[in-house]
Amino acid sequence: LPDSISDPAGSQGFVRFTIDPKPGLPEGTEINNQAGIYFDQNEVVLTNTTLNTLREHPSPVAAFSTSHSCTSTGLVYDFTYTGGTSDGASFNWDFGPDAIPATSMDEHPTDILFANEGIHEVSLTVSRYGCSETVADAVQVMDVSCTPRSRSRSSGSSSSGDRDQWITICHYKHKSKSSKSSKSSSNSSSKSSSNSSSKSSSSDDRAPETICIPMNKLHKYLALGDCIGPCDPPAPAKRANNSPGENLETSGHTVVKIYPNPTAGQFTLYVSRGNPEHVTLINVLGESVLHHHSVVVGEQQIDLSGYPNGIYFAKVKVGTQMFIQRIVKY
Repeated sequence: LPDSISDPAGSQGFVRFTIDPKPGLPEGTEINNQAGIYFDQNEVVLTNTTLNTLREHPSPVAAFSTSHSCTSTGLVYDFTYTGGTSDGASFNWDFGPDAIPATSMDEHPTDILFANEGIHEVSLTVSRYGCSETVADAVQVMDVSCTPRSRSRSSGSSSSGDRDQWITICHYKHKSKSSKSSKSSSNSSSKSSSNSSSKSSSSDDRAPETICIPMNKLHKYLALGDCIGPCDPPAPAKRANNSPGENLETSGHTVVKIYPNPTAGQFTLYVSRGNPEHVTLINVLGESVLHHHSVVVGEQQIDLSGYPNGIYFAKVKVGTQMFIQRIVKY
């Protein structure tokens, strides 16, 4: 190389090389590297030390699920990170200007209060080992007040028909016998008065169901482990006056929803807009178990009945975007 005084640009050089790690190195192995440059008889010039860390899956996965707060009757929601790459990761949540707090750096932020009902866009950026990934999803914030379909005279006398005195809860039926007996009176009242709208599978008595109960009996259900809010995430909202086949559009953003979730096997994949290409279902081991090429705008059915119970991740490719949603099969 020419000297740096007479030819500054030409005096600069580099060496490009590849290296294969030794087999069997454990996860997180750190490899430090440094080079020495020699010019004639001059002292060695040492480069900076580089650090490479071996990771089986170095890139983060940004994915989350949403549920209504289990104990609050307000517009309060909990968020759970479901990407499975929390080790060494940092989190940056953005719930929008109508939420308190509007941002969070917790892995699983809870008690996020929204100012109003409707669709709210929530984004999550996960950073890990120098890489980052962002996912945005439209969260439907709903009032948990409900109106029973029918009321018996015995239960309706104290409620006077006020909507805010009836609450939607997720009722778990796989309780012990003692729990079931202790709730028999309240269940009979709520079933006779509200004609509870169950979303559970008739073939599985363990599946939870969404029911509408009187507010004055809420504490009894909460004490037994039930939660405020519907069991399943709400289906994508439709516009008022929507025609058949019309899809949800939220400020120009694509909405991807999977419901019911948890599912006994069959679920609906909903894509609101864009150019959906394919969906891949991955198990917790990172193995692809199901792949659909023919994804369309709107709703389509996907069946997991023939696969083991557990947690799966649906990766939905829509144009240049990748949406990741967790699915629980029971």
